[in-house]
Amino acid sequence: MEGTPEEAVHACGLSGTTGMVVNTWLKPSERIPSIKSVAVGMASQRAVEAANLAAVGVTAPDDALETALLRLESLADLPFRKHPFARLGHRWTSLRNIIKAYPAQISTQAAIEATIALYHKGIRADRVQKLTLYGHRTVAGGVQGSREAFTPRSREAADHSTSYVVAMALKRGKLTLREYDGGPWETDEVREIMSRIELVVDPERDRAMVQQGVLGVRLVAELEDDSREEVEIHQPKGHPDAPLDEAGLLNKMT
Repeated sequence: MEGTPEEAVHACGLSGTTGMVVNTWLKPSERIPSIKSVAVGMASQRAVEAANLAAVGVTAPDDALETALLRLESLADLPFRKHPFARLGHRWTSLRNIIKAYPAQISTQAAIEATIALYHKGIRADRVQKLTLYGHRTVAGGVQGSREAFTPRSREAADHSTSYVVAMALKRGKLTLREYDGGPWETDEVREIMSRIELVVDPERDRAMVQQGVLGVRLVAELEDDSREEVEIHQPKGHPDAPLDEAGLLNKMT
């Protein structure tokens, strides 16, 4: 689709004023509703509609995006709030996108990878007395590590629960869409495994996440024979610093 710069401004304004996604569901104490699964797709649909409307002459305020960035309470503490467009053209991120290797929230990817690595070492759930994950605030805290995350009640809550995805990866040695079939999070077996998992916000890992974007974790398994096994992941597979190989990418796409 081709258009004038003015049409592009109006398209952005129409999209920004009518198609925004406000993540009000991402709160540790609240249940994650099913809108979470489709919100981004709906916003993308609205963006296409906005471009079509702008092309036929529908106008919007030319400061719609600035208004949104400057006035939304949820964005009030972000560093770019005072100058929201100052960084445009200086840093390009399209080559730094992350492709998730597992069907779960982005912050849990390293935890899943570390658990699968333990499984490949021969560690099974029935041998583990305690599993401690040391990570940053969005894997060991927040929605992913909240008290509610240890008792997920829906598919959306389960794929945002660090304890659930770790429990399933330890139980089955993988985390695919099949690990959500039938609602395993409701079973006594899975909940018992989850009860042996402890999530710890490590200050150094938290600082590395905030300052350098490091999403890695350290996972320590204390076994029934009093031995320990440990796995450390610096960046999860699919991160631009640890890209998927061709086989991994093909597996993800299929």
